[in-house]
Amino acid sequence: MSPTRRLSYWVVPRADDTARYFDVISRLAKARNAPAFAPHVSLASIEGEQPDLSPCLDLLSGLEVQPVEIGMTDAFTMSLFVRLEHHPALLEAREFMLNQPGAISSRDFDPHLSLCYGAPPEGAVDWDEVRALLDQPVRFSALHAVQIPPIVETDEDVRGWNALQTFPF
Repeated sequence: MSPTRRLSYWVVPRADDTARYFDVISRLAKARNAPAFAPHVSLASIEGEQPDLSPCLDLLSGLEVQPVEIGMTDAFTMSLFVRLEHHPALLEAREFMLNQPGAISSRDFDPHLSLCYGAPPEGAVDWDEVRALLDQPVRFSALHAVQIPPIVETDEDVRGWNALQTFPF
């Protein structure tokens, strides 16, 4: 019997917004000697068959979300991040995903774009550059299906991510 496949579904910014965030992400990853990762908002994971994503893509079409604050926590995947407004389209897309067979979510929905996984080394954060990310809305253009471990707690877990499919909207 083959193992059941689990995919995480990420909403990703369009290319120019991805570049703005990735510049910060890659510098912080380098300072930690850690892997850089694509900026994304995690909607949910689904175990088993991929659902028809058309309704979700329709909800996300033209999505533009305002960043609201910089946040930091002790959680590995939310060490330093930009919190986003709770945009109705994001909330509806999240609800759609959670209503699919095999949907999994390990925490409450807190739309954000992580900048660093694991605490950034002292002096590694250019706070002016990070705060500048709050000045422009983030425009999204695709949903990615990514194979990730069920729990992401280490840099090694991040290195194992495998983006399998992109669904433009």
